[in-house]
Amino acid sequence: MKTLQNTNAWLPSIFEDLLKEGRIDTPSHNAVLNHVNIIENEKDFVLHILAPGFTKKSFEIALDKNALSVTGTVEKTDVKEEKPTLNFTRKEFMVKDFKRTFTLPETIDVDAISANYENGILAITLPKKEIVAIKKKMVEIS
Repeated sequence: MKTLQNTNAWLPSIFEDLLKEGRIDTPSHNAVLNHVNIIENEKDFVLHILAPGFTKKSFEIALDKNALSVTGTVEKTDVKEEKPTLNFTRKEFMVKDFKRTFTLPETIDVDAISANYENGILAITLPKKEIVAIKKKMVEIS
């Protein structure tokens, strides 16, 4: 059931993200929300988090019970490099600290989670547990 309907396609509702069904992530207060694609395959889920401008050392991935937290921290340098003053007429590029938290289903094999960072995308693979079919056993009556 959809409670709010967006009548202006070019102007998304500020409530749109809050009302999405099946939402598995929760933003941290006052944090930048990096875009995430979630792909489900037969054997796993893969999270692709858009994070250009970071390095592999910039990320922390932590698991607490069924909550997977991904934090990206911009590396701060003590020595300021001299850069020429630029007069931007528009500046939209932004690299800021971020944190995303995902609630994982019980079907995830948490011991086999892996991550890879390449070309500005952090890919986190969440393998599904193998479902073992319970074999029917016949008990002989003596």
